[in-house]
Amino acid sequence: KHFNPIKQYDGTAEMEKDNVVLIILESFSPEYIGSMNGEGTTSTPFFDSLVTESLLCTQCFANGKKSVDAMPSLISSIPKLMEKEYMNSSFSANTIESIPKVLATMGYSSSFYHGASNGSMTFDVYCDLARFDNYYGRDEYNNEDHFDGTWGIFDHHFLPFCIEKMNEKETPFFSTIFTISSHDPYAIPEEFKDRFKNGPSPKNDAIEYMDFALSEFFRMAQQQPWFDNTLFIITADHTPASGNLAYFSEIGKMRVPLLFYHPTNDLFQGKKEHIVSQIDVMPTIFDVVGYDQAFFAFGESIFKPHQGYSASKIGESFLIFNDEDTAQ
Repeated sequence: KHFNPIKQYDGTAEMEKDNVVLIILESFSPEYIGSMNGEGTTSTPFFDSLVTESLLCTQCFANGKKSVDAMPSLISSIPKLMEKEYMNSSFSANTIESIPKVLATMGYSSSFYHGASNGSMTFDVYCDLARFDNYYGRDEYNNEDHFDGTWGIFDHHFLPFCIEKMNEKETPFFSTIFTISSHDPYAIPEEFKDRFKNGPSPKNDAIEYMDFALSEFFRMAQQQPWFDNTLFIITADHTPASGNLAYFSEIGKMRVPLLFYHPTNDLFQGKKEHIVSQIDVMPTIFDVVGYDQAFFAFGESIFKPHQGYSASKIGESFLIFNDEDTAQ
């Protein structure tokens, strides 16, 4: 009566068989992004430079507060609406929609990259459920000299490894990369500790290091033959904890970046000010690649007319943001 999760688009493709690379930044927030916080301070100079060439969703919200919430939200358009995380619930073995599963019907190969220890947060189990063709983690990287001592492989080492593996794939491909280095305890490689130390906190330093690793990823990606035919989507799994009152409100705690960058497609330029959320990523991808079959999603393509909203269950509260909230 009130909501129809079955979507179907007309099949008009805004890009023909282009690759799609989804980059999920660990614990990122507009608080640290100068192009989004309006404060003139930034820990992300590279991300800020990319904004000028991209489509930026200025009011994007996470659909959960944990990394395990971000996976079904982004990959399957399922927000956190229960007390338990979807991946830890009795529904976790259900047949679900996913980006790799649908894109496979259009000839896409798929791979997932996460530099943490294999089995971390059961990402490998979810990737199997979502039908990723390949999973690459700390085990596949196979070089403990680059271990951060806590989580996994430092990002400035692991991200070039991702490109090496993507070079082995047939195009078109769909790749998801989940970073790790901007997570507590905010470890920075020894060779960069003097470079990223201006604070005002270790978190800022780790985010600046992560931004550097992202810049190195793009510098290397630009040299690949598939770069010009690739849509890069950059977002975050959730926000980090903050002592800043502006980011301690319900809206501030959930707002994350969402950026679409395509080197040769002008569709992905400018800004979208209406509310979107992580669950809109999957439908947006299906829209721009021209998928014309019915699919199940809680979200909607950012290019389709609709009232923007974000919904999630955090603790004992249901959080629902709509475009009216942004206007106030």
